[in-house]
Amino acid sequence: MNRQAPIYVINMAKDTASMAQQLAAQGLDFERVEAVVGRELTAEQRRASYSKFWYSLLMGRQPSAAELGCNLSHRMIWKMMLDRGQEWAIIFEDDALLSPEFSNAMPLFEKSTEAYDVVQFYSLKQPDILKAKLPDTPYRLMSYSGANPTATAYGLRASGAKKLLKYRRIIFTNDKWVLARAFLGVKCGAIFPFPVGMHQTHSALSTIGEGSSAKRQGNIAWRICVLPVLRVVRAVCLKLRDV
Repeated sequence: MNRQAPIYVINMAKDTASMAQQLAAQGLDFERVEAVVGRELTAEQRRASYSKFWYSLLMGRQPSAAELGCNLSHRMIWKMMLDRGQEWAIIFEDDALLSPEFSNAMPLFEKSTEAYDVVQFYSLKQPDILKAKLPDTPYRLMSYSGANPTATAYGLRASGAKKLLKYRRIIFTNDKWVLARAFLGVKCGAIFPFPVGMHQTHSALSTIGEGSSAKRQGNIAWRICVLPVLRVVRAVCLKLRDV
């Protein structure tokens, strides 16, 4: 590895110690980015940050203040990457728990330039079907958009940042990689076994949903009916655009 990929850590001032200690233990430099606190956004800032129509259509509900804060925090880093001309970066939320071998997975991520826009280092549950087929070591890079998504830890290419920022306003939560692939054309991959876990105690930033799980998920049946139709419409529009 010729040089370390830039590493960004999103957290609040009170939550700096854990990630700093973990990264320092593996000799990794990082830049801390102050999280956007959703509950401190004004009503006008909230309205301006997301598309009410698209968010309702794709998520089946309106975003919570905490979700908006989390989304805006990640978008801030995506823009920072592009402004600085960085070809790739690794992004952590403050509840990430690095495996002792995390640094060994970084060269694999850096070799994924052409294959993927985003590479997940963690998902809430590694699919059993893949777990059964993969050895514990070495790490492998595979296509994966995530049935159990999260934005706790991932690597992002400049190409992916551009796609994720295609819309000026937020249209779905930043951890819905399936939607990013379907609607923005983001090429998604992951490193298996996942080299990052999650602390049991979530931070205020990382707990992006509020209230019950039903509230966070929205109307599941509605989404199952609507999303396939939207994907077909998008495919047709892309085809017509290429004609």
